[in-house]
Amino acid sequence: MNRLFLFSFTVLLLIAASTALLAQNLTKPLISGPAGIRVNSFTGNMFYQRGDLFITEKGFSLDVMFVDRSR
Repeated sequence: MNRLFLFSFTVLLLIAASTALLAQNLTKPLISGPAGIRVNSFTGNMFYQRGDLFITEKGFSLDVMFVDRSR
């Protein structure tokens, strides 16, 4: 009886420890926010990009972009 209790307690403890470790596994470093804002969840760096001017001609195109980064 004592061995069975010790075995079941050990298995339960290992299952609880493995689920706690999986809960801390952050696999999504970039989080998308509203209006195209992206935040790196590891560093806290914010990145924002928008297109201000697009000129397209035959054989030539010009794109003017605004880019903002924190840090």
